[in-house]
Amino acid sequence: MSAARSTEVSKARDNYDRYAYCRDNGHTAFVAKANLCERFYQGLQWDEKIRRRLEAAGKPVLTINQVLATLNFVMGEQINNRADITFAPFDDGIPETASALAKTYLQIANANRLHWKESEMFDDGVITSRGFLDVRMKFDRQMRGEVDVAVLNPKNVVIDSDADKYDPDEWKEVFITKWMTPEKIEAVYGSGKAKLLKGKDESSFDLGYDSLDEFREDFSGDSRNYQGDRPKDKKRFRVIERQYRKSRLTDHFVDPVTGDTRVVPQSWSKSRVKRTQAMMGWRIRQIRKQQIRWRVTADSVVLFDDWSPYQHFTVVPYFPFFRRGTTMGVAEHLVSVQEMINKVGSQEIHVVNSSANGGWKIKRGALHNMDPDELEQRGAETGLVLELTDTGDAEKITPNQIPTGLDRLTYKLEEYVKSISNVTDSMRGFDREDVAARAIKEKRAAGSTSLVKPLDNLTRTRYLLARNILCLIQQYYTEERVLKITGDRPGSKTEEIPINQMTPEGVIVNDLTIGTYDVVVSSTRVRDSYNDTQFEEAKALRDMGLPIPDEVLIESSNLERKNEIVEQMRNNPSSELAAKREQLELAELEQKVRGGAAEAERKAAETQLAQARAGKTQVDAQKTQVDTELAAMEAGSGADPNAEVMLQREKMLMEIELKRQEMLMNMQLKREEMKMNMRLKMAEAEERLANQPAPWEKPPAQQRPRTQ
Repeated sequence: MSAARSTEVSKARDNYDRYAYCRDNGHTAFVAKANLCERFYQGLQWDEKIRRRLEAAGKPVLTINQVLATLNFVMGEQINNRADITFAPFDDGIPETASALAKTYLQIANANRLHWKESEMFDDGVITSRGFLDVRMKFDRQMRGEVDVAVLNPKNVVIDSDADKYDPDEWKEVFITKWMTPEKIEAVYGSGKAKLLKGKDESSFDLGYDSLDEFREDFSGDSRNYQGDRPKDKKRFRVIERQYRKSRLTDHFVDPVTGDTRVVPQSWSKSRVKRTQAMMGWRIRQIRKQQIRWRVTADSVVLFDDWSPYQHFTVVPYFPFFRRGTTMGVAEHLVSVQEMINKVGSQEIHVVNSSANGGWKIKRGALHNMDPDELEQRGAETGLVLELTDTGDAEKITPNQIPTGLDRLTYKLEEYVKSISNVTDSMRGFDREDVAARAIKEKRAAGSTSLVKPLDNLTRTRYLLARNILCLIQQYYTEERVLKITGDRPGSKTEEIPINQMTPEGVIVNDLTIGTYDVVVSSTRVRDSYNDTQFEEAKALRDMGLPIPDEVLIESSNLERKNEIVEQMRNNPSSELAAKREQLELAELEQKVRGGAAEAERKAAETQLAQARAGKTQVDAQKTQVDTELAAMEAGSGADPNAEVMLQREKMLMEIELKRQEMLMNMQLKREEMKMNMRLKMAEAEERLANQPAPWEKPPAQQRPRTQ
């Protein structure tokens, strides 16, 4: 064996050993549980040995499939729960680019029919406790590549046994395994690889019991039960696709300001890397980080071994209930109750059948017109006539009574199904006719709370899916494209979104490769039900008197071409909506004018008040001056009595005049202050009036509550 071939066999053995370790430490137990739950969902709920034994004894074998009805309701809740994915700019993100990313994601979702694939993944999770989507690029229809989303069989996905997190970014490795014929391997990986496998009749590994087999899971069922000679294409090899993390030096963009790093996509050309570096001011550094290695083997042959072109594992999981590495679905908790329902129902039918004919007691030789064997066959017939001899009478044996409580046990088991799954009669619409509609609505709302956890984990899976698709968009959608988005309802318009478009000025419009964005998941009901709810709520608010515009009602309705109707209402001058809009604009202008006039009045009043206060200050100054003059006159008057009398008289007259002026000034100041206060109150009233809604916008007066 050559050195290259020896190295290849060593890699294949390492791949198989890691697969066998994860298979034997958790995955085999999961497959056994998944097979059991799938059989119960399909109605194959009896063990074949027990079924054959009961049928041989002539006993009924009933299958009352409560699991199917219960899980179908849970699946219906998922169908009625859809998600809107948007992207929020983060750090260097651009709002316009975030909007273009959201539309690009919508185009990818529509092209992949993601709502159906998501439902299939959810069904796998509810039944088997695990569901998986696979996200990668494909180039068969588009040479530049397009995002492809596929549903994986959960029994073919082997998770890292040492992992205990929901997010695959926390796993060290993951396996995707499937059976492939040499012809299929040749078509995918080349004739040279297939030639090494065609001559193999047994595995090259010790204990490699599932490396080579003739089993497959498809529409044919268990293909090992074939008839006649074995066809050539029945030989199949287990292809193990392993994605695992390994340390490696890689080029990273480094922001010198914030220190943030980002891996340089391998698919980018050197010119694009330089252009991005110059545009954003980033630097390039080699950093040792964990990257994904991708290795595909079949038995001892390595089909592919290279670094993964993706930043995340291609596998996106969904677990309805998750607890530190333990996954749980809904069906597994109903298995034991379903078995009891089948057994009790079959026993109940058996008791009823056996009680129809309890048998006969007769003396030997007393039966004249038939023998005992014939009586045994015809003893339960209606209108049977027995002819007896004189030696004895025939006596009908009284059959056993149905055991008390057997029918009650069936009812209790059905209640167990409802309590375990939390799918009640109210949630399924099976309430009694005498139950009030409000009570039914409240019980349905309370029952829906029990499904919050599976739906919340579905939202988590949607986030992981959108995150992986966002990485693929920014890594591979680098050329100029025009994406077409088509609606899923009749009459929906097709929208074209240009991305990475170069303008004549040299600016790239909607450059999806630049910026960091966060995923925002908004879960809503199905669009038709959502619109119905919005329309009813808007109509109820309008009936209460709130000013809900006509266009809001139309946009919430299910009318065809409602956008055109709303646009016509906005542009039609004769419409009621346009008239109200004109009145509203006039009212806004009047409010602005009244506000300006009130402001001018306020300023004029403040000016007059300031003048009045200045006049008072002047009077006070005059009074001070007069006091000073009187003091001087007193100092220079001497001892002349007549002069003293004249001085006192002059002083009295001056004081009287000053008091009169002071009184007049105080009266003038108070008058101005009163005017000022009145003008301020009027301005405030005008301002409150200006802020009130227009008369046509006012709700009707509420009825005054009655006094006790």
